[in-house]
Amino acid sequence: MSLLRRVWEFVFISVPVRFPSDFSVNQSIERLRAKTKRTIFSALFRQAAVGPVSESKVRLQRVIPWFGNSFKPIFVGAFTLSQRRVVLEGRFTNFPAVKVFVCMWFAIVLTIAAIFLVEVLRQMGQRGVSHLPVGLLMLLTPIAFLCFGLGLVRGSWWLSRRDIPYLTAVIEAALRDTPRPGRLS
Repeated sequence: MSLLRRVWEFVFISVPVRFPSDFSVNQSIERLRAKTKRTIFSALFRQAAVGPVSESKVRLQRVIPWFGNSFKPIFVGAFTLSQRRVVLEGRFTNFPAVKVFVCMWFAIVLTIAAIFLVEVLRQMGQRGVSHLPVGLLMLLTPIAFLCFGLGLVRGSWWLSRRDIPYLTAVIEAALRDTPRPGRLS
């Protein structure tokens, strides 16, 4: 596995999941739609699982009134047939816009770090090693911004750590003929 892929997986958590259904594809879609809302405006006063549900696209997020977190986990998946059984396959991950934003953030910070590094090396060539402490201090700024970005993504995921069990319970309640004990019905 490449270093870049490992960094990607460390920054953007992705949890693959499979939800077998006790119903046909159409029944599964209708049951999941019945347990979820279509827009965030329909969940202004009560928490709900919100998002589109179709055979080829299921994208659900937990909406909590008066609390927003763009970095929270969402479920993205689709209904498939596996061994003559309907299965909702997907993963818990971040919004695509969050991934784009964070990648841009890291790219800008790494570019600034490279510029600072070139300047530190240039100054060292002109003035000697005596300016090394100032140069290294200058490099700490982009490192701090990288840490801040990583902390924002991971910390926000942690703040929404109950979203995955909530969405799992909603999906399982819709796709199972008999609810599991201790789960949302």
